[in-house]
Amino acid sequence: MIIKENNWKLFSSLNTMAKNLSTCKFSKENRRIGEKLLYVYAFNGTVIERVNLYSLKQELKWEVVKIKNMIPVNSQAASLQFDDNLILLFGGVNDQNSMT
Repeated sequence: MIIKENNWKLFSSLNTMAKNLSTCKFSKENRRIGEKLLYVYAFNGTVIERVNLYSLKQELKWEVVKIKNMIPVNSQAASLQFDDNLILLFGGVNDQNSMT
C-alpha cells in the first residue's frame, strides 16, 4: 500500500493454498546495481515446511524457495528481518496447539 496515496495493490495468489501464514518484508541493498531490493517471504504449513518469495520489483509471481536442511518451525510463528541475510522465526503453535 502506498500510504500517502491511499493506494492498495494486490499480489498475485500463492502457488498453493496457505494456512497460518507468516509474512516478512525483506530489504537488501544490492551494491552492484546501487539499488535496494524488496521482497516478501511467506512461511506456511501446519508446520512451516515451505517458504514462498515475492519480489516487489519484478511483481511476477510467488516462487517456492528451496532451503537446504530446513528445520520445521511451528505454525503461526512471527517473523522479522534480523539483518541483510537473516529472517528470524519465533513463537507459534505446535500440532497439539501448545504455544512455543
